[in-house]
Amino acid sequence: MDGIWIRMAELAVGILGTVVAAFMGAKFAFGLERRRDQELQRDRDADGLQSAIFVLCRQLTLAARMQAEVLDPFREDRNRDICVPPVSGRHLVDVRVDFEWISHMLRDHEESAALAFLIVMVDDGIESLHDAVETRRKFHDLRIRPRLEEAGVTDFTEERAQQVRFLCGAADSEMLQGYTDQLYAICDRVVAQAERALAEAQRVSAQAFPGYAFKFVLPEWAHHQPDTGIAARL
Repeated sequence: MDGIWIRMAELAVGILGTVVAAFMGAKFAFGLERRRDQELQRDRDADGLQSAIFVLCRQLTLAARMQAEVLDPFREDRNRDICVPPVSGRHLVDVRVDFEWISHMLRDHEESAALAFLIVMVDDGIESLHDAVETRRKFHDLRIRPRLEEAGVTDFTEERAQQVRFLCGAADSEMLQGYTDQLYAICDRVVAQAERALAEAQRVSAQAFPGYAFKFVLPEWAHHQPDTGIAARL
C-alpha cells in the first residue's frame, strides 16, 4: 500500500514538474514574442523619427534657399519691396510632416513631446511661408506687373525705383512693401524654427533611441531632385 502511495506521489510530482515546465516555457515564449514586438515597434518609431528628420531637413533646405537666393541679396536695399522677384511658393508645400506619427509620438513617447510640437510649428511655418510667397506673387502679377509692362519698365535699378513707385501708385506700393516685409519675417522665422527643431531632434534621438544611427542630412538623391514632386520619395 505504501508503495502505491509513493508511486502516486512520484507521478503527481512528475505531472506538476511537467506543468511547471510547460508554464515556464510558455511564459518564456510569450516574453520573447513580446520583446520582439517591442523591438519591432521601436524600429517603426525610429523609422518615423528618421522620416520626420528628413522632412525637417527638406523644409529647412527650401526655406534657407529662399532666404539666401531670393531675399538676402536685397535685405539691406531700401527698395527691396520692388527688387525682390515674385517667385512661386508651390514647391514649399510638396513635403509635409506625417501627423499620424506626431500623434503617436505624443501618446507613446513623452520625451519626444517638445520635438513633436517644434515639428508641427515648422510645418505650420512652411505653410505660412507658402501663403506669403503666393500672396505677394499674385498681387505683383495682378497689380504691379501690368503697369510696368505697359510703361516698358523691365529693370528695377536704384535709378528706376521712384519711377516704379509712381507707376505702382501710393496704395499699391504700400501694400507691396507690406507683403515683402511679411515675407522676410516669416522666412527668417521658419529657418530659425527648423534649425531649432533639428537641434532638438539630435538631442531626443540620442536619448530615446540609443544605438540607432540617425541621419541629419538629406539623402543624396534629394539634392538632385527638382523642388516639385519630391514628396512621394520621402
